[in-house]
Amino acid sequence: IFKAGNTIFCLHKSILFMHSQTLETILTIPSGVEGDGEDSNHAIFLEGISRDEFEHFFTTPYLPPLSLTNISGSTSQQHTIPSLTAILKISQLWMIKNSIVWVITNLGMLDLSPAHKLELARKYSIPEWIPYATQALILSPLAKINEEDVSQLGLRVYVIIAKAHEMIECKQKTLAAVPPGLSLEPDLSCPANQHQHCREAWI
Repeated sequence: IFKAGNTIFCLHKSILFMHSQTLETILTIPSGVEGDGEDSNHAIFLEGISRDEFEHFFTTPYLPPLSLTNISGSTSQQHTIPSLTAILKISQLWMIKNSIVWVITNLGMLDLSPAHKLELARKYSIPEWIPYATQALILSPLAKINEEDVSQLGLRVYVIIAKAHEMIECKQKTLAAVPPGLSLEPDLSCPANQHQHCREAWI
């Protein structure tokens, strides 16, 4: 018996253990509390997990045999960004590998902003998302990063991205203002009397 928020959830322990060896190890260690998890009066409280998050968790196709019941009754859930994030959160907590892979695959097919992708990648250890999200943030104009993006990135990461933008802009301005030297042998198709025109065109 688990409690998420103010809601009691009754799960088939043996089936849940099939999906999470980590959870089996945790729950088979004596907690020191008599009757812990055996009834609604001794439900195991899930710290930091809301009722909605726990309900979302059971919409993953890897957990249908659990026969979830709760005091408010279960309802069907659509797989949205919040629901998939909730599933990932609990799957990571209990190390349910097939569920983690399933969620990451489905999140990857949704229209996540680079900032949101980087936030999830850092929070839930998805290293393959980091290069794409970072590159997208650095190459897009800084003005396109809105308040929600900053909130997802955190101030420290936003400052790093802003500094990268500044460095790139400085290099671009330098290249734009100073034409490259012609120390290399000029192209035979470019006559010497055209070199000055090349410099002027660059500037």
